Parts: sequence; C-alpha cells; structure tokens
Amino acid sequence: MCHLLLLMPVIALPIFWMVPITAASLIYATVFAISLWLYWFVWQAMRRPVATGREELLHATGRVLEVRGESAQVRIHSEFWSAVSLDPLKRDDMVEVTGIDGLELQVRRLDHATARTALRSERLI
Repeated sequence: MCHLLLLMPVIALPIFWMVPITAASLIYATVFAISLWLYWFVWQAMRRPVATGREELLHATGRVLEVRGESAQVRIHSEFWSAVSLDPLKRDDMVEVTGIDGLELQVRRLDHATARTALRSERLI
C-alpha cells in the first residue's frame, strides 16, 4: 500500500485521458505537489539515526556501578548491563560500548576529557 502512495504521480497520469487538459493539468499539479510533500517526509524519516536496538547501543556511553573481577555492572541509557573490558575498571568510570556478545557488553574505559564530553551530551552532570 505504501508503494502505491509513492507512485501517485504515475497513477494520476490517466487523468489526462478523462478530463480536458486544463483541468487535468491542475489536478495533476496538485497530486504532484502532494507527492513531493510526502516524499520529503519519507526522506526525513529515512535519515533519522537508529533509536532502538543493538545498533543504537554500540558506541553508547555509561557509568560503571560495580566491578566483580573481570566483569562489571554498568548503567547505560537507564539500563543495567553486565560488561567485560580489557581496560582495568573501577567504580564511577565512564565507559563506551565497543561490542555486544549476547547479553554482555564489551566496553572500553573513556579518558577524563572524553568522559566529561559524554556526560554533558547525556545530561548526567
């Protein structure tokens, strides 16, 4: 059904066989203008960044809540996740998600300047 909406200018072409050319031109121009308006909204929707799912979680930043040996408990987007890191972590470190393995995140510790920028962008300060 949505593909038919995108083909509105093509579907409206037979109007030129049914009504006089002046009326058909006006009707077709209206259909064409509505189509352009619709295409603009479709284009805007397609350009939006991913807002959910696995893709959105990659490169997200969060805070270490607790460290248990090699694994840690981190808070990212108001959710608690188990995470592992090659970097040594301690409580309240800022981390960035570099990968996902099932329900366990792979993270890296952010340096102080990068962590401060991440905090500002997520409005945690």
